[in-house]
Amino acid sequence: IARPCRAGFRHVDDGVSQGVPRAEEVELHRPSPEIDLEKLVEDDAAHNPMIRVVIPSSPTSVRINLAILWKQGQPLTNSIMKTADLKVVDLLRAQRTRMVAIDNIHAAMTATGRARIDTLNALRFLMSEGTTPMVLAGLERATDILAEDEELSNRSIELKLNRWKAGVDTQRIVFALAKGMNLEAPERFKDKRFAAFLHKHSGGITGEFKRLLHWGGKMAKRDDRNRIEMRDLEKAAALLPRRAAD
Repeated sequence: IARPCRAGFRHVDDGVSQGVPRAEEVELHRPSPEIDLEKLVEDDAAHNPMIRVVIPSSPTSVRINLAILWKQGQPLTNSIMKTADLKVVDLLRAQRTRMVAIDNIHAAMTATGRARIDTLNALRFLMSEGTTPMVLAGLERATDILAEDEELSNRSIELKLNRWKAGVDTQRIVFALAKGMNLEAPERFKDKRFAAFLHKHSGGITGEFKRLLHWGGKMAKRDDRNRIEMRDLEKAAALLPRRAAD
């Protein structure tokens, strides 16, 4: 379970990974009594209760730390790159951050050799030096990242969620995703025909739903259209590799 100075990792059957701290360990819904909210307004470092960042492609410790610093409102300069990891930890404390969520953690698997070791070192430093619980989110294969590192593995726990079921559940999630992605006429994706097709080609994985919708939009753009039709989703499904487990 995620604790201060430790990372929580949730391996999720639907392909999304999230770690969750116990309520008795970290209360996210209310500020600590010792925090002076009026003073926070005056401080240079504003109160930042939760930070969510996405692991960049070809990740390194510098890229990860710069991504966090950007969300912390820190100006990115050439000089800060040398002490980015220390600055991140300092700002987490100064801003009273209660949780750091790092998404797309499976992208770390694309790093090879020294870059991969560097990425793992960055996560290890945040866990050991920071006092903020961490959530590492990613696809199923991301569990291999922690499994190969004894320290990261000991500091984490894997939790699983079920995939989306076909039918009403899928209709609701694809509608919510389409609306959040600002797709034209998102209510159309609640139609049983659309939902059934998306579920069949996604395996009920949230990330796969979004990926199909995203590439369906690209197919529509190629025909100078904004509205995604079934033929666009069919082209997207044929183009993209099947990542969902059968």
